[in-house]
Amino acid sequence: MTNKAFGVPCDQIFMLDLQEQEFNENSLKLISTGKGRTTCSYYMPDGKHILYASTHADNHACPAPPKSTDGKYLWAIYPEFDIYIADLNGNITKKLTDSPGYDAEAVVSPDGKKIAFTSIRSGDLEIYTMDIDGSNLKQITFGLGYDGVVSFRMTARKLYSVLHVQKRRKKSKNTKSC
Repeated sequence: MTNKAFGVPCDQIFMLDLQEQEFNENSLKLISTGKGRTTCSYYMPDGKHILYASTHADNHACPAPPKSTDGKYLWAIYPEFDIYIADLNGNITKKLTDSPGYDAEAVVSPDGKKIAFTSIRSGDLEIYTMDIDGSNLKQITFGLGYDGVVSFRMTARKLYSVLHVQKRRKKSKNTKSC
């Protein structure tokens, strides 16, 4: 969330108790570091930790957003993004990635054993998996162009990305775009 009125000038991760009767800025609990820019949070299987990407280790300041020339939304591929695990009080408990370039868009498999994420470590945006502890890194995609926005099917045996869905839609005449 970015909200300058709440004193949050750059994307950060917050938690909200949905059991509360009223919601306001005081209802939000910061669970990222409050530094740099963050993205793509995901609860870990234990429910006591989150997974997210952040630029805070490289610079505590908010990186400049990309400038659109035609008014369309642009997603910045900040090379400072790395993937972290933090507790629900915002304390980093583990840094999972530490390679030059963009590592973000991480998701946890339904069985809690794997993490999939997008990285530019090969020189192109590709999808990688690793075990939940950050070990056993494997590159999954190898095609030129953006491979990202990944998700697991509930069986945790298949991985889907925007690229996969777009290819399937082109093959089928009966699909509608969302």
